Amino acid sequence: MQDGQWVDSLPYLPAMTAEAHCVMDASGSVIGPKPHSAQFHLDIITSAVDAVPPVPFGTKPKAVLIMGAPCGGKSALLDELPPDQFVVVNPDAIKERIHENKDATAQRAKNADQMVHGESSFLCQQIQQYAIESRRNLVVESVGQYPQLQAQLIDHLQARGYDVAIALTQLQNRA
Repeated sequence: MQDGQWVDSLPYLPAMTAEAHCVMDASGSVIGPKPHSAQFHLDIITSAVDAVPPVPFGTKPKAVLIMGAPCGGKSALLDELPPDQFVVVNPDAIKERIHENKDATAQRAKNADQMVHGESSFLCQQIQQYAIESRRNLVVESVGQYPQLQAQLIDHLQARGYDVAIALTQLQNRA
């Protein structure tokens, strides 16, 4: 590979990290980590959730759903929130923690994001579930391309006693 040149993939990395690190059902959905990845997954989940204290009983936990296009300002909005008061479910941040993604990104592999998508999506679901079960304030960042799933999440959060806010980001044309 010439310096700065992109490659399709790296032959020594799995096509999908979920297949290497996760147990999958017949449909290809991740149902849990493989034994060799269990501690790694647990570390990612607990480091995301345990740094934020649970909301005291008698107080409603808050959930903020931040939605917008890729590179549409979601991370800038996240920077406005106090990090010690919200568990943040940020797929990009989770992808950065997966070892193969670091190598693929450093080696300029075009498939880096797709390679870790299944595993990072599973980890995001687990972080979200643990945060909700333990009554922590929550921020979920997403593109929001599946309105039905977003509506189901809002219903679930409200059923669990959360106050839910939605923040939509957009880029403005400065021309």
